[in-house]
Amino acid sequence: MKTILACLVLCCVKGYGQKADTLTLLFPYNQSILAPGDTARIKGFMHLPPGRVMTGLSLAGHCDNIGGDPYNDSLSQARVDAVRRYLRGLGIADTLLRTTRGYGKRQPLNDNGSEEKRALNRRVEMIRYTGTATGLRTGPGDSVSRGGDSLIEWNEGPLSALFKDPASMPGKTVVLRSVNFYGGHHYPEPSSYKALNELIRLMAEQKGLQIEIQGFVCCLPDSVDALDLDTHIINLSTARARFIYDYLGAHGIDTARMRYKGFQASYKLYPDERNERERGANRRVQIRVIAWKPG
Repeated sequence: MKTILACLVLCCVKGYGQKADTLTLLFPYNQSILAPGDTARIKGFMHLPPGRVMTGLSLAGHCDNIGGDPYNDSLSQARVDAVRRYLRGLGIADTLLRTTRGYGKRQPLNDNGSEEKRALNRRVEMIRYTGTATGLRTGPGDSVSRGGDSLIEWNEGPLSALFKDPASMPGKTVVLRSVNFYGGHHYPEPSSYKALNELIRLMAEQKGLQIEIQGFVCCLPDSVDALDLDTHIINLSTARARFIYDYLGAHGIDTARMRYKGFQASYKLYPDERNERERGANRRVQIRVIAWKPG
């Protein structure tokens, strides 16, 4: 059995920062099983560059001209289904999938005049749609803490107890463990407002404190964001950070002292996510201290 080949073809769709990239997976004759090499290529294809968010996926299956239409329709759909099952295993939600269809032998790339040409027609085209991440306020020196001395976990109690030394805090990150969100939504659970109000008190007392609000989601490949069920936009990590930014601004905190950014499912504290505790830890909001001028 031949090893499944893959090639990556890049193309752009103009307008509003939208882009469509195509990964073409080639299948051996009469086969619909993904090889390990192709699963690695798919995982790599799902990683997005900074500043991009995924807005959709399409899967189109195809065959060569050998055999009748009913058989090739079934085979092309089986190839699509194999890719779809693998995407589900990666945690890619079905809501991202725009179309998943087998076209049989109706859309060949060439005239099937040789075995080499027929091999190019035995394929699944995986189209990844992305857009520019909207609503991001970024600036020089953006970074994310993975752990170590720069990462501080805070559950309850006065935040001022953590913020004692203005000289040592810039660059440090505080994980807001008590701020929890409903699954798929950008607004927090009622129990979270006690912690948010404590953050407001700290910002009101320390008027020289500048922060970046960082949002994350779990359970997806790096650089893939989740669907916000409130807006039906795939930018949940950004929407959660934006909610806190807006909440602080509505309670008197100068927005010039804050910025917010969503980091999708990247920078996991627990890369393997072996249980709900680890998934919950990755599904977080944290505050990075940009600057702190006393007084």
